[in-house]
Amino acid sequence: MDDEAIQEGPPVMPARPPVADEDYPLDRAAWRTVEKDRQHLRVLSIFWYILAGLYWVVGMAMGLYIVFGVMIVAGSAPTRGGASGPAVGYSMLGLGIGLLLFYGVYACLAYLTGRSLVEYRRRKFIFGMAIGLCILGGLLGIPLGVFTIVVLSRESVKEQFARGGPLYSRDEEN
Repeated sequence: MDDEAIQEGPPVMPARPPVADEDYPLDRAAWRTVEKDRQHLRVLSIFWYILAGLYWVVGMAMGLYIVFGVMIVAGSAPTRGGASGPAVGYSMLGLGIGLLLFYGVYACLAYLTGRSLVEYRRRKFIFGMAIGLCILGGLLGIPLGVFTIVVLSRESVKEQFARGGPLYSRDEEN
């Protein structure tokens, strides 16, 4: 061997796409596109999990309304002004229970959305949640909803959801 070949190192093998099965030819979507879609869906699912956790924390914080409402109704907390104690207490209690249920249900739905993105299932449900997040999500939710809609609108992602998984598995690469 000459010195130049030793300094260059071993030859670099080009990346080859995995072999497709007979039912689904891989030429419909390029291998790199499929890998990019897989990464985007994984990142989106992580953000949906984070959003679910944030909504869960906010929902649990609404438990303070319930505690204060019960304290006012029980008479252990003084009220100011002309408002009657039990009426304010019951309204705080109702508001706390309503917000706790809203944020709890929305946290569960956001978790299910993240799980569905990983499993390549329930595309219409994910799409609906993304639209709902664009409407109700505020400054943090709107970008996540928009990016989810953009990724789910790709043809290659639609094909993967129709198939129920990615076009290939990592085991097929070797």
